[in-house]
Amino acid sequence: MKGKRRAGYPSYYSRNVIQQAEHRYLRTGKTEARRIEEKRRETEDELADCFLTALQEGFAVPEEKIEEIKSRVNQISRSCREMERIQGVKQAQELLKKQTEGFMPERFSLPLDQMPRKAKELNELAAVRSAAEATAQILALAAHGVMKYNADELHAIFEATKSEYRRREFAE
Repeated sequence: MKGKRRAGYPSYYSRNVIQQAEHRYLRTGKTEARRIEEKRRETEDELADCFLTALQEGFAVPEEKIEEIKSRVNQISRSCREMERIQGVKQAQELLKKQTEGFMPERFSLPLDQMPRKAKELNELAAVRSAAEATAQILALAAHGVMKYNADELHAIFEATKSEYRRREFAE
């Protein structure tokens, strides 16, 4: 018996995966890690924008307070990035979770418009949801610091943020 097949996949499979990755890189000019990182950044920016829009439109927060919250978000975000660089992502996330423990309503999860079908889409979804959860914690910490919101008020704001996110997602 020539060329025994193992594990139920053809022998050329591994070479094919490498070729697909090369073609994808040549087509987009980005590696998989870079593409996922860009998606994370887009999600962070979009979520922060939806949060601030929900505050301004739904909760009638004045413009001065919005600017204060923005500067506080930028400050917290910089310190979190520095913490990730020094101590690692896991410890930075745990520290952020501890800081928001008393007033962050629950784990924040972005609405899902369709289920991922491929491993690439699943990895992207995991990265986006992780970024959204960290961004939500940063936003909650900033809003609590400036406006002294409690858990119930933040829950209502995050519900408005989710609906704004859905509205923008389907408008595109």
